[in-house]
This record gives sequence, structure tokens and C-alpha cells, in this order.
Amino acid sequence: MLNIAYIVMMIAEKIDNMKNSKALLIILFLAFCLRVVYLFYYNSLPEWNQLTVDNYYHYNWAISIANGNIFGDTTYFRAPFYVFCLGLLYAVFGASLWIGHLFGLIIGIFSILLTYLIGKKVFDYKTGLFAAFIHAIYPITLYFESELLLDPLFMLLLQLTLYRLLLWIDNKTLRNAFLIGIFMGLAAITRPTILSWVVPLLLLIIIYKNQVLQWYKQILFFFIALILIIAPITIRNLIIADDPVLISSQGGINFYIGNNPDADGVSAVMPEPMGFNWQISQISHIAVTETGRELSSGEISSFWFEKGMEWITENPKAFINLYLKKLYFNISNREISNNRDLNQFFQIIPLLKYNPVVFGILFAFSVIAILLLWRRNKVLRLLVILLIIYLLAGSLFFFNSRFRLPMLPFYFIFSASGLIMIIKYMRENIAKTAVLSAIVLITLLLSYYPVVTFPEGNSPQLMMSKGNYYFTQNDFESSLNYNREAYKIDSLFPEVNLNIGNCFLKSGSIDSARFYFQQEIQYHPFRNKAYTNLATLKYLEHKYQESITLVNNTIRHNPYNLTAHQVLLRSIFAIDSLDNKTYYKAALESSELLKNDIYLLNEIGLLMSHRDMLSESVEFLTKALQASPPPIETDDEAFKSSFRNSPGNIKKQLAFSNFQLGYIKGLQESYGESIQYNLNAIDLDSSLTDAYINLINGYISTNQTAKAISVLNQALQLFPSYSPLQRLKEILFQQ
Repeated sequence: MLNIAYIVMMIAEKIDNMKNSKALLIILFLAFCLRVVYLFYYNSLPEWNQLTVDNYYHYNWAISIANGNIFGDTTYFRAPFYVFCLGLLYAVFGASLWIGHLFGLIIGIFSILLTYLIGKKVFDYKTGLFAAFIHAIYPITLYFESELLLDPLFMLLLQLTLYRLLLWIDNKTLRNAFLIGIFMGLAAITRPTILSWVVPLLLLIIIYKNQVLQWYKQILFFFIALILIIAPITIRNLIIADDPVLISSQGGINFYIGNNPDADGVSAVMPEPMGFNWQISQISHIAVTETGRELSSGEISSFWFEKGMEWITENPKAFINLYLKKLYFNISNREISNNRDLNQFFQIIPLLKYNPVVFGILFAFSVIAILLLWRRNKVLRLLVILLIIYLLAGSLFFFNSRFRLPMLPFYFIFSASGLIMIIKYMRENIAKTAVLSAIVLITLLLSYYPVVTFPEGNSPQLMMSKGNYYFTQNDFESSLNYNREAYKIDSLFPEVNLNIGNCFLKSGSIDSARFYFQQEIQYHPFRNKAYTNLATLKYLEHKYQESITLVNNTIRHNPYNLTAHQVLLRSIFAIDSLDNKTYYKAALESSELLKNDIYLLNEIGLLMSHRDMLSESVEFLTKALQASPPPIETDDEAFKSSFRNSPGNIKKQLAFSNFQLGYIKGLQESYGESIQYNLNAIDLDSSLTDAYINLINGYISTNQTAKAISVLNQALQLFPSYSPLQRLKEILFQQ
């Protein structure tokens, strides 16, 4: 690790044939040291393990790839290149947050190098060096490089594309045209937004190559390279999912998020009742319900894109106003994240808190460089045009600081040039310096002053996110404290009352839980989670019919909610007056809706065994053994810390399926099958104590006393204080 800066420097020397590398080496080493210090400080904070939504998704998906799920199971919801890089690292070094963070560190160092190379190419050595220094210390790049997000890699690939473009301008070879296509293709399968540059680059090739045959060959090589990278993703989507999606299917829903009646330009939220924690299953269900047919992921994306276009055509003035707001957000000094309050987070890390370099300053000095050099520097004009095209395309969706991240190298280079020029004029021309200083102040004011009012901060979400993390860790007291902090900020915020109620429910304070669930329904009657939780309370109070009525409200709006179906079936099976056909029908309907979810099938098997429906229980438990988890690409659970469909959790569920089957087969006196199922259960999850009990009983029932004693001794070593094992010991040694 300590040699990374030197290695990068050697690469830079080879690429650029630099005569003087000492200054750059110092900057790269400084950048490396800052990032190492930041990571160790970050590691000491609880936020290290409290990943944000997208981080969890990338982490869990990468683990799935590392475990061998290379081709996946359905259309890519998100572009896959970053996650495949992460998955490869996990396969080699093992899955850990440190591996992901160090990957970001290496990306960051290379990105700083590219900032230098591009700055030197567009302007001069001094500008490139200064731009690299700004990049090295800029707080927002430092932050995002240390998150498990694709944007730093996308920025690096975009820089490589630009650098090869600049080399092509000087030396218009087919090789350079080919490499532009390669790097643009890699950037596209990281974030497809880069494809907005394809047409401008084609026009550039035609402009620079005025002979038809020459630009024809250049374009051909460019497209061959681009297709070589993108085509495998498209073909994979066709083969795996029979879905002709170019790269990923996220674009349509992102477009609608940025263009709907409730859109504010910066929040990744859907209109209520889905709000900020909308799920892929929900948006799919709405699309299928409204169209009246099953849809592929690509068709679901098209559905939401059309919904966004419909809103735009019906509300052109509102769209223009919103679009202009999003354009302004791109030049505003404020940093915005959907999943974490950056201002609050920066306050707890000194390297970020006391860093004086902010976007408004970069923007102001970039404007100076553009104004002074627009006529003289045609490469600058090209970069400005590409920057504007990217901003115009990105603003069709919604703004987030990490979406601006790939454009920051432009600002680093332009602002370095602008500042150098002002210093030069300060020595030579006081009058011009005064004019330029005035422009800087006006531009700073434009960036700093809230010309467009930003929506209120997401601090309730920050506290709720922390609370949810501790809830998954079974630390309900800490979870309650954080959710109470969120309540103080905004007591009407969606799900804040729900979360407080959940904490009270887990702590056994039923009346308090009921109060907050009712508050949630009062404030947000169209959100359905609180109905499920109230139904749970009714179930605990043995008011089963009321529980069924409440939970059906959830299922009507979100038929794929596992918890709702579990509460529904528990309530139905608790009613003694119903017959077995009714129980069976309800179980079948729920399992079909949830596409044979293993958690639900195990729940059904347990409920049926309690009703002495042993053959029916075996039927559903056998289905559980054959069940597959949802495709990782579109699994809502992969966005959560708990990730119930992780390989480890699914393995435990399979163990439980085998254990239940072993128990039932024992009741049916099929001891051979019982023994095998319990052996399978123990092999999958050696912590299943009752599987050892069943296995020992199976051996006793088949007169295999030696094996029974062997298993008993093994179990006693693992669970020495477990009383049923002690009783079995007494029985066996009395024989």
C-alpha cells in the first residue's frame, strides 16, 4: 500500500514522459496519506458499518458474484461494471468493507493522476499540477471514494475517455479512436449517462476529419470498440431474461423520480404512499396492475419513463421550472445526498470539517478561466461543451452530489487555470484584476446564495437510518433513541412513528407500540406498514379477525410483503373454526403471490404441522427445499443491512426446512427419511439444537444406539447446558 503513490507515478512517467515528477509525486503521496488517515478515522466511527442504501446493494451483489453467481438471474437493474470489479476483489481477498474502501482509495489516486494529465494537456504543467492538488484535498471526492459507490470509478473512466480524446485531437489515429470507444464503453456499463456524449464525439470526428473516408474509418473503429464493451451486457440481458435492455433498467424509474407531481429535483422519492423507501417490487406491481399484463424489467422501465413524459407534456411550465431548478442545483455550493446528511457527517470528521475548499470556489474560478480563454483555447471550448451536455442530460433526472462527482475534474482544471490567471493579472494589470475579482464575487454569490430554495434537509432520515441499523442489531434501546431524535426533528415524517412503535413492540411495551402505530396511520393513511404492525398486535391479543382485516389492507397495496402474509396466515391458522381446506387455500394463495418464498413456505410448514396437517406440511416444506431466492439484481432485500436473502440466511432457511421435514417424518415413523433430513439440517446449520434431538431419536428408533450416543456426545460438546440433551443422556445411559 505504501508504494501506491510511487507506482502511480511510474505509470504517469511512462504515459506522459514527464521530466519533472517530484511535485506530482508529493501531491500523490499527500493524497494517499490523507485517504489512509481518513479511512482509519472513519473506521473508528459507528457510521463505518452503517452503510447507506446503495452501499448495501453493491456490497451484497458483489458478494453474490464472488460466490459464483456471475451471470445472474434477470435483467440488470443497475449497470454492473463497478459491482463486478468489487466482486472480483471479494473473490480474491474476501468480502470486507476495508476491501471496498481501499478499492476506492486506489481509484482516487489514479483519478488525481488523470486530472494532472488532462490539465497539463489542456493548459500547461503548472495548471495540471495545481488541479491535481485541488483534487487531492477536495473533501467531497475524499468522502465518495470511501463509500461503496460506483461514481468514483465512473469519474476515472470518464477521465480516461477524455484523455484519449485529447490524444486523438493531436494524433488522429485509429488506435486512439478505438481506445476512446473502449473507455466510453466501460464508463457506460458503470453509468449509462455517458452515452449522452456519443453524438457530440461523432460530430467532433467529422469536424476534425473532413475527408469522408477518413472520418468513416474513425467512427467505425470508435463504434466497434463501444459495441465490444456494451454488447456482452445486452446479449446477457437477452439470454438470461429475454429482455432487450441495452445495459440496465433503472433509467425509467429514475426519470420518473425526477419528473412527477411531487418531484423537488433533489430527493430520490416516489409520490406517496411509496415515498423515500419505495421498492422495486412495488414499482413493478403498479406497472403490471395498470397495464394488465406481466412485464419484463425493460418494459417496467419504459412504463415509468412514459409516466414521466406524460407528466411533462401535461405540465410543461412545471417541468421547465423544475428543470431549471435542477440545473441550478448543479452549480450550487450545497452538497446533497439522499441517504446521509453530508453536512452533519462532515462535522464529525476533522479532515472534512476544516477543509476550506468548496464547490462554490471551484465554480467561481472556473467561470474566470472560461471567460478569459474561450476564444483562444479550442480544447477548453470542447470540454465546456461536453460538461454542459452532461449537465443538461443529468438534469433530466434529479440532482445529487455524487452525480456531480464525475464533472469535478473539469472544475478542478478550470478553477486552477482561473486562479493562476488572476494571480498573473494581479502582477500586471490591476484594473483587469478588479474586474475579474468582481466576477468571482458575483459567481460566488450565485453559487452560495439560495437563488432556488432547497427542500428541507433529510436529517430525520439520517436519524431513522441509524435507528434502523441498531434495530437490525437487536439493540432496541439505541434504535429508539435515534428514532426519538428523528421524531423531534419532524414528528410527522413518514415512518418515524412506525419505527418508534416497532422499538416499543420489540421491548414488550404493547400499549406504547399501539399508540405510535395509530399515529402513523393517522398521519400517513395510505402507507401500509403500520396496518401490518397493528395487525400483529391484534394477533397477539387473539383478535384474529381484526388482524386479518388490517393486514389485508397491506396486501391489497403491496401483495409481495412477506411480513404481511406471515401475519395473515398466523391469524387464519389460529382460528379453530376453520377447516383444513380453508387453511390450505390461504397458504397456497400466499405462497403463489410470493413466488414460493422460502421464509413463507417454512412458516406454512410450521403452521400446518401444528394443525396436524402433516402431509400438507411436507408438500410446502418440499417446495421450500426447491425454492430459489429472488434475483439479486432486483431483490429489494439487498438494499438492507439484514439482507434476508443472503447466501448465509438462505442456507439457514434450508436447514430449517430439512429440520421440520425430519421432525414430521419422525412423527410419521419414516425414520430413515427423518434421519437423512436431520443430517442435512445439521450439515447446513450446526447450531440447530433440536435437529440433534430429532437425529438421536431417529437412531434410537432404528436401534442404532452407537450412532445415537456418538451424536449425543457431539451435541453435548456444542450445547452442554441444553436440558433436552441432558434428558436424552439419562435415557441412553440407563439402557
